[in-house]
Amino acid sequence: MLLGDKDQLASVEAGAVLGDLCANAEAAGYINDSITYIQRTSGQTIQPPFLGAAGALAQQTVMLRKSRRFGGPIGALATAVNDGDVDGANTCLRANDGVLQWIEHAKQAQLLQLALYGRTGAEGGYKTYLDLLKLIPAQISSQEPEVAIDMNDHINPWGAWVKSVLRAFDTFRILCAVKEGEWGVNGLNLAIEQALQTQSLIKRDSEWYIGRPIMVTRNDYNAGVFNGDIGLVLPDVDRSKPHRVYFLDGDQLRSILASRLRYVETAYAMTVHKSQGSEFAHTVLVLPQEMSPVLTRELVYTGITRTKTHFTLVSPVNQIWQKALSIRTRRASGLMVALHSDA
Repeated sequence: MLLGDKDQLASVEAGAVLGDLCANAEAAGYINDSITYIQRTSGQTIQPPFLGAAGALAQQTVMLRKSRRFGGPIGALATAVNDGDVDGANTCLRANDGVLQWIEHAKQAQLLQLALYGRTGAEGGYKTYLDLLKLIPAQISSQEPEVAIDMNDHINPWGAWVKSVLRAFDTFRILCAVKEGEWGVNGLNLAIEQALQTQSLIKRDSEWYIGRPIMVTRNDYNAGVFNGDIGLVLPDVDRSKPHRVYFLDGDQLRSILASRLRYVETAYAMTVHKSQGSEFAHTVLVLPQEMSPVLTRELVYTGITRTKTHFTLVSPVNQIWQKALSIRTRRASGLMVALHSDA
């Protein structure tokens, strides 16, 4: 059984495999035998719009049409983007409902304000987790293993504090379409760091300063970290020891000495590609000033569907948003050719 969202970004290497397999999912096209089987096993009756003869693969494909993650304005915006409906997407963003917001003709100063403090109706920003850093528990005597930490919140205030900081950080994230430039990951990470330093929210006294969010960029089996892992630099439970990087997997903490990590980058901002599989209460999608080959409808849709409760679009040039929604790219996997080949 394969489960996923066929309209998100396709795999870089394998291509749009799930999209190819689900090519007829919207129409369904179920034959009489499938309709009878579904009725007998599930009690569900297939309605006329989904009847037809779309082929053998379509009989094994089910499209889930009701979102259990979000609905309302976020769902309406995601649908409009997926359909390439620019006017409908613009209407959603300009509705002033508090859930969605569009910062048009944006300046970087507006984005930095958003990064630090959030916005009306979606307060927070990175100040939320940084304020929790000030609530560090009193020093506790504890022996921590190098990678895995199993801490009970009720008896270990240190573990509870670390988890609260990590969870607060994961409520807000800035997603970028590109890596380079003023509106890319690299430029924004530097600008956000500088803004946080100016507001005395961080003390950037070294590479591994307390509060620095990092993303692992390569698998390191010896260290027990993997490409895409996101953690925070925090003090060791024994403050006389070097800082550690803490990761949260479900309800379990992992940590490793910061000095042992070789392949990392700062993660106040991250690419939409790297965000796949993650969710944030408030997601900010930042578009660049110029078109890029990666800026497509799928990328915008993926960025929007990372959010749970609030979404903000930041676009320095409005035309880029409209162009992105008009471009739909699919990476050829060759799968459909193989499936329909007579060979």
